[in-house]
Amino acid sequence: MDVPFVDLKAQARELHDELAAAFGSVTSGAAYTMGPELADFEAAFAAFCGAAHCVGVSSGTDAVKLALLGAGVGPGDEVVVPANTFIATAEAVSHIGATPIFCDVDPHTALLDPDALAAVCGEREGMLSAVVPVHLYGQPCDMDPILAIAEEHGLAVVEDACQAHGALYGGAAASSSAIEPPASLSATEPPAAIAAPPAGAAGPPAAIAAPPAGAAGPPAAGRPCGSFGVTAAFSFYPGKNLGALGDGGAVVTSDNAVAERLRLLRNHGQAEKQVHTLVGYCDRLHNLQAAFLSIKLECLPAWNTARREAAAYYDEKLRDIPGVAPIARRATLDEPVYHLYVVRLLTGSHEEDTDTDLAERLLADELERRDRDAAELEAGFDDPGLVADEHPIAGLPGVDQRTLPDLSGRGLHDIQSRGEARDEVRERLAAAGVQSGIHYAVPLHMQPAYAHLGYRLGDFPAAERLATQILSLPIFPEITRAQQDHVVAALVDALS
Repeated sequence: MDVPFVDLKAQARELHDELAAAFGSVTSGAAYTMGPELADFEAAFAAFCGAAHCVGVSSGTDAVKLALLGAGVGPGDEVVVPANTFIATAEAVSHIGATPIFCDVDPHTALLDPDALAAVCGEREGMLSAVVPVHLYGQPCDMDPILAIAEEHGLAVVEDACQAHGALYGGAAASSSAIEPPASLSATEPPAAIAAPPAGAAGPPAAIAAPPAGAAGPPAAGRPCGSFGVTAAFSFYPGKNLGALGDGGAVVTSDNAVAERLRLLRNHGQAEKQVHTLVGYCDRLHNLQAAFLSIKLECLPAWNTARREAAAYYDEKLRDIPGVAPIARRATLDEPVYHLYVVRLLTGSHEEDTDTDLAERLLADELERRDRDAAELEAGFDDPGLVADEHPIAGLPGVDQRTLPDLSGRGLHDIQSRGEARDEVRERLAAAGVQSGIHYAVPLHMQPAYAHLGYRLGDFPAAERLATQILSLPIFPEITRAQQDHVVAALVDALS
């Protein structure tokens, strides 16, 4: 049996007639941008998220970028980003001329760790402008302490909900320390000027507008991801819980002024035809994609329910398998939507490695390397044979080679080598017809693109350890129990 990682063909078959009718409607009207289909979808999705406004944009990455700009973040600012997330979160920060400041994650949930956030805020008091909690894998971040920390330090909260369409946060029904244990364990140019963030940007919106007639409102229990920050970004990449037939994204907010600024920014800063109030972007969500998304939005609650049921089935089947620990969820009223179903593989010498870090085993060697690197670099500056292109970013405008950190990739290579056992399991799964993924194999602070920030192996031990252990199993609304049984059996065989 072959089990795909995600089955987009099944969704296309289910909705073929409705999607074809939407295509015919849009093409017959020949209005492809900024049309009625976009306005209808924006109203429906804002109501679904419990927000007053939705601004459709061209991709999830652009949504994060515009969400930051809408919140008043700009060139020279520092923004806290979790080390375990897709690079697009950090890229968006970089694209607007700001600097990502990485932060460790909770070792059990893989989400932004409020304690680590508090520590970063203390270390960089007065230097930070915003924090981006990422509701990774469709799991809500622990927003109550994050909001409190942001308010204490004057940070705007910009949610990255690109994997969390419809996820609900249960709040203080239980503290973040109440973690449900796994079953097997006890750049473009930024606009010239952006208005300052509105007062109280770090807190949740004061009021939620009533949904328009006929629109699907947010679920009754819990609070939707995307309704906490001054802005929140969503992605409609095809593989998301709510996916377009191409790229797409949206920013939601309950601040009228922020919404107006976002609408300007996505459409060349144009308030009226050929009158441009801001230096903006061409970041529009096309009408055709908006029409497709409106159809899919009606199905999303049922699809999310199917994902939760599939995740519960995995939980039960994996409960007694040694060395397999599903990523934990907080033991609260949270309702994840399982964009991804992620497990940790605690194989071999790492099986008991739940409370120690990878860095401890490498610390002595790493300190020795740092001293040796410093000596080598100092000697190299006087060596006429040392050329600029020995470093990947040396020679670029504004880059001073003498300030470059060690770019030898030792930390990256260590992370990758520590994940080889997991990678072998993936190969065996593939041989059994089971597709899988890794989200994510390299923490952001170890990415070559961010080597210039000077982070080192050991800076974020939880994210580093997770990068060597995590494995994403197939999950999608249409997955059958027989397919899941095959995945579990193949995983057991692969581990043995």
